[in-house]
Amino acid sequence: MVQPGLETPEGGVSNFDNPNREMYYICIASNIIAIVVCSVFVVLRFFARYRLATKVSLDDVACLLGYIGYMGNNGLCLTIPFLINPPSAVLRYGGGLHQWDVPAPLVANYHKVVYATMVNYGSMAFATKAAILLFLTRVFSPFKIYCRWIYGFIGLMALYYIIMLFLKVFICTPISMFWGEMANGRCFNQRILTLVDNVISLISDLAVLLLPCPLTRSLQVRLKSKIKVGLVFGIGGIACVFSLFRLVLIVNYGESLDSTYRFV
Repeated sequence: MVQPGLETPEGGVSNFDNPNREMYYICIASNIIAIVVCSVFVVLRFFARYRLATKVSLDDVACLLGYIGYMGNNGLCLTIPFLINPPSAVLRYGGGLHQWDVPAPLVANYHKVVYATMVNYGSMAFATKAAILLFLTRVFSPFKIYCRWIYGFIGLMALYYIIMLFLKVFICTPISMFWGEMANGRCFNQRILTLVDNVISLISDLAVLLLPCPLTRSLQVRLKSKIKVGLVFGIGGIACVFSLFRLVLIVNYGESLDSTYRFV
């Protein structure tokens, strides 16, 4: 008899054949939408570069690296159903399903994907934020002291993400203990690690959002253009909203054992 990946709640029954897939499909749809929207903006950016015949700069490189990392992260999320299912059951299980509705033998593969996305996230986030900050150094290049502060902030973020990458890669010793193949070993407290990472991420998102605000008024352009520039930078506030939302979820549900549902 196939055992569920997690003991069912009191009075509940595991349903392998027809589980509640609402959150699962939301996860799939949101990832596809994010990939399409992100791809459109990246293509437009580089198309504009091509039409204006301007040379590629550091922020373009960082943008491309961030995009590649983002596509990899979302690609892994979308392939979870394929990686944790036998060929005859593609799209049956994955992120967004309660773990008691997932057969125990398949949960380990799900955790392998979670590990891969967790390790990839830091470099992706750093490249994305660095792209924005490096772009600011081009926009506000006459303000030398301001640009030095930005470079210093980029260096500080790089140091943080390198340390966090090391902690995530070696979150368990041996690493395979993370997905349950080894019973003997030790692991960092994943909830605390994730919580700290998200708090720092939220702070850095706010810093990236607020950094250009004081100098936007100093731009030698018309008021209408200043408003447009402010709106472009203000879009970064969306990242802050999502970071805050994710932080709330971690605080509220971080200790849940229902990992296939919690890590969506």
